[in-house]
Amino acid sequence: MTECVDGKNLLIQGGIVITMDPDRRILQEGFVAIEGGRIVEVGSGRAGDRWSNFERVDASEGVVLPGLVNAHAHLDQTLFRGLFDDMVAAERWEPMVRFAERQTRERAYAGARQSLLELTRAGVTTTTESYWVHSHPGSMNGICQAVRESHLRGVLARALNDLPTTPSRFVEEWEDVSVEIDELNERWGSDRLTVIPELISFMRAQRDTAAKVEDFARQRDTLWACHIATGDIQATVNRTGKGLTYYLEDLGVLKDNLLAAHCNVLYPGEPQRMADAGVRLAHAPVAQLWQGSPVADLMAILAAGGKVGLGVDGPLTNNSQSMFETMKFCIFAQQQNYRHQLVANADLALELATVRSAEALDLADEVGSLETGKAGDVIVLDGNYPGLRPITALLINLVYSNSDEAVQTVVIDGEIVMKDRKHTFLDENEIIRETEEAQRAMLSESGLAGELKEKQNWVMP
Repeated sequence: MTECVDGKNLLIQGGIVITMDPDRRILQEGFVAIEGGRIVEVGSGRAGDRWSNFERVDASEGVVLPGLVNAHAHLDQTLFRGLFDDMVAAERWEPMVRFAERQTRERAYAGARQSLLELTRAGVTTTTESYWVHSHPGSMNGICQAVRESHLRGVLARALNDLPTTPSRFVEEWEDVSVEIDELNERWGSDRLTVIPELISFMRAQRDTAAKVEDFARQRDTLWACHIATGDIQATVNRTGKGLTYYLEDLGVLKDNLLAAHCNVLYPGEPQRMADAGVRLAHAPVAQLWQGSPVADLMAILAAGGKVGLGVDGPLTNNSQSMFETMKFCIFAQQQNYRHQLVANADLALELATVRSAEALDLADEVGSLETGKAGDVIVLDGNYPGLRPITALLINLVYSNSDEAVQTVVIDGEIVMKDRKHTFLDENEIIRETEEAQRAMLSESGLAGELKEKQNWVMP
């Protein structure tokens, strides 16, 4: 049963309000009034007595933004952080699988809580999840529990591998997974949290599974997700016999309910085919840079009219969970791709992290901008944070010289989730301790502790 989360009454007063509304208004000494969790007014000057009985946040000398929207994530992967860096893919795969096989519900919960803590501190109010580690039944419940306790908004994908060449402990039947997704939504679903299906990759799925997943999602009026075109384009051709979008058309799944992660190796013309079909792209540039892979031609996809959101990916393939850092990398990667500094700019990065990500997740009517009628998801940054000064070029500074440390307050549905960089609902020390314990236990049980320490010359207890 889907639960309704009660919204709060809150007035955020003062500071520079960057609305990200269709007119891209920036209001000096602005305010955002939230009633019952919904924005009822965004304006300039003093709000007066109209909201005198509302709880208040003093944003004087601050910068007020819509909550950031993270379009691609692997929340449990704080457990993997730092373990498989500085390796080539062939060297990384076997030990990573051995490590992942030791993940339980409790450990998934621990890892996800730390990611969610970091995302909150980075100004994220809506996140996705792509969870594929199902060697222990029911471990997706740990992810859902962590998201509910964090109070963030979540579009959580329960992923499936069903190709026999996948490591055996991760192979599942779609019929079993589909039942589990319905059960997860029955248990955890709310107006902040939904669970959607995902094929982790077309390269790890049987040919007829994609159509079943797409039909399941369409019947329930949700998106479904898949990692697409993440590696060598020749490998895709070898597996499918053609370019990926043509293959997806043959399968009958190149449609507007597909949230496609990465898409970093596409043939000329494929961005237009995806845009024409309404496919949504979750762009995760740091993960591709981490692997030394090509970065998606974001500008070609946008020029074709594609819906694109920005994601941090997971701590395995990014390490950081910073949306501000990802904005910066996103723009620089496109400038490098085109060998031209003016091909992309800071304005685009802010759009990708807010309104465009919201559109990609089919949440444009709810989040991504500060507008009357939308959810009261707001963040307040310290306008005196050194990286934002001098403030003349504020929008530029937000993307190129800012840090998560500037984020002071996070509000979701009018509810203060973080104040003065302290999470309202999560015990930060407990989370860090539990994640450390979970990673060490998984290293020990997988027999990797000694191997990786020797390989990477770690200095650790």
